[in-house]
Amino acid sequence: MNLQRLSGFSTPRNRHFTLWALALGCLLLSGCSATGAKFQGLEKPDSDAGEIVVYRPDRLVRGGVAYYVHLDGKEVGMLKNAGFVALRTTPGTHVVLMKAGLQDFFMKARTAEVVLLAGERKFLRFEPSITGSPIVLPNVAYVPVGFGFIAVPEGQAAIELRDLNQSK
Repeated sequence: MNLQRLSGFSTPRNRHFTLWALALGCLLLSGCSATGAKFQGLEKPDSDAGEIVVYRPDRLVRGGVAYYVHLDGKEVGMLKNAGFVALRTTPGTHVVLMKAGLQDFFMKARTAEVVLLAGERKFLRFEPSITGSPIVLPNVAYVPVGFGFIAVPEGQAAIELRDLNQSK
């Protein structure tokens, strides 16, 4: 018995189709990451302002989804995989909201309340988390994954940000 014939890869046409499908998949996924300027460090915020930096490490989980960033109800940017968004704003209490646009029926919008002092900077990492118990059926396993914000100290954030690009 010829295993190569059973696998479906015996014809040149099937092999070419498989290679094209792999190349297209890689191309599509590479376009989902942030492409702006590489993180170069952050300047100190003005003494009469503050800054909230929202970033997203490079992850495979929902890596192709870009999230809309809202600050106090106004859309201010889009956060892509392996990207960051720096939001300069006034001191006070602010609400950062992330939503996935048309995919919101799969994932509810996530919010974080941030209290900023004048001249202060806060870092929020947008990170996947398991949101429920895995469901295992014959030949299928489903693990519910959502996202949430994690407040990160500046020293740790500076290390994690150095491999990220600015989201546009």
